[in-house]
Amino acid sequence: MRKMKHIAFLFALFCLFANTAIYAQNANIYLQKVEQTRQKIKFARDIQFAVQNPEAGRLLRIADASLRRSVNAARKGRRLIARRLLKRSQDAVNTALKILFDQHIAIRRQKLEKMIGDAESLINKTHDPEMEKLYQQALQNKEKAIKALRKNDFKQALFFYNKAVFLLKKLLHDEQTKEKPIDQLAEDEEYRFSQFYKKNKDVLQSVHNPIVEKNVKNALALADKAKNAQADSNFQQAIEDYRRATRLLTRALNIATGKNDKNATRD
Repeated sequence: MRKMKHIAFLFALFCLFANTAIYAQNANIYLQKVEQTRQKIKFARDIQFAVQNPEAGRLLRIADASLRRSVNAARKGRRLIARRLLKRSQDAVNTALKILFDQHIAIRRQKLEKMIGDAESLINKTHDPEMEKLYQQALQNKEKAIKALRKNDFKQALFFYNKAVFLLKKLLHDEQTKEKPIDQLAEDEEYRFSQFYKKNKDVLQSVHNPIVEKNVKNALALADKAKNAQADSNFQQAIEDYRRATRLLTRALNIATGKNDKNATRD
């Protein structure tokens, strides 16, 4: 009998410690969720400041009030009410974020489409390889944003849309060069050509392909012609020749790296 009582005592003691451990674990999970929800509300408010959506604003007020009431209930030991209020806060902020992201992404998408059109026009005029590279990177980020949207991952979608906009802004910044004096424009084209050639010289010289060699030879000849035009103050001719030379080098590099039809030789 004494042995049975001892076993019962140990079992009761085990249950006490087990319940205490479970309570501590649950309390820790609750606090983590509270902090995550608080951070979400803060993040949503930052977007709301820019977007100013009335419905999202109402939901954020509900989320904030419910979270504060949940914490107060938890302090008083009213765990069931605390969990219910926390769930209400989470639902409200998640709905607000969806509304905000939908609106914000729609704005970014419209801006991006306009910038893509502007970038295409600029590239068609300049045929600048660095601009083309930025343009392709922007399109890749746009595709990633669309994939994220299909998965309802609004935060990731906005990240990729913002990155695409940033890349296109960088690309279109070169459009300001139209306001520079024509001699400065010629110097810019000279610098762009020389940097492109310097960066890819080793690759171009390592490939023994007659078409690559011809394109490189013609590009260097055009660059010399452009240099002479600069010396004669014929800056518009210099600009055109440097751009043609850069295009020839770009084609040579594409052939050398297997990106282009090896029969493409015309400027």
